[in-house]
Amino acid sequence: MKSEESQQPAHLVPLVVAVTGHRDLRDEDLAEGSALRKEVASCFDDLRLTYPHTPLLLLSGLAEGADQLVAEVESLPGVEAVGLSDCLPLGRNRSWGIRVQGVAYEEGSYPPSAFPRIVDRRYLSAMGIALLDGRQFTVDDNEESPQVIIINETGASTLFPGEEAIGRVVITAGGEWEVVGVVADVRHQSLEEDPGIEMYLP
Repeated sequence: MKSEESQQPAHLVPLVVAVTGHRDLRDEDLAEGSALRKEVASCFDDLRLTYPHTPLLLLSGLAEGADQLVAEVESLPGVEAVGLSDCLPLGRNRSWGIRVQGVAYEEGSYPPSAFPRIVDRRYLSAMGIALLDGRQFTVDDNEESPQVIIINETGASTLFPGEEAIGRVVITAGGEWEVVGVVADVRHQSLEEDPGIEMYLP
């Protein structure tokens, strides 16, 4: 007779847990062994007991205080991947102008707009967003290193039609950013709407 574990499908749809961290967490909430930390751990214990064979993916917004809690949760058994983002799929949206360095835009026309996502190096992998060209973010991509950016497939084809995007420089968010990666599109706004230009900043 096959064991219960062997009867489980080889590939299961993960349970994605999205966490919105509050910006005004108290020091006592962040302290080791705090009631809040125990409550977070208890929630994940309940999920593992309820769905023992389902992979867990954790996503968290980039709010003060959330980083420390997520870092601790990442080490919990049963959590397959952790990623940080300031804007989760099907969540809020805002757009920033983006233009290609060295490209002249016609008078009276406006450069394209893109949806920015501020993420950590783990987010794209945690979300299963495929890398199509270039590289992912690494720990070396930080505030002291040259500014780098990853754009989606729609962004690459819109900004660089018929051209290579990797190594090119775009101007957005008040600075110059080198494109180091191109990833697959995500239906961020809704499941019915086609994806627009999306850019990921570390």
